[in-house]
Amino acid sequence: MPSALTAALSARIREIADSVGPGWPAGAGPIAVLDDAGARLADLSAQTAAAWRATGSTWSGAGAGRAGAVAAQTVAALDARTA
Repeated sequence: MPSALTAALSARIREIADSVGPGWPAGAGPIAVLDDAGARLADLSAQTAAAWRATGSTWSGAGAGRAGAVAAQTVAALDARTA
């Protein structure tokens, strides 16, 4: 049983939490929100890889090499988040 002080201090926090909700749309739970975020990251990874394939074939030099490395790192990081 919480003390009176703890109950008084937490009451306002509970009121605010009740007014803003849990952080996901009504009817959707956290699993659906996380699944959606994962799908968006996977799409972003595929789009990044495709953009580099389209660009990398027409670009050369040191800048192109560095840009290719950044694109590869970005795709790897996105893929790691969705694995």
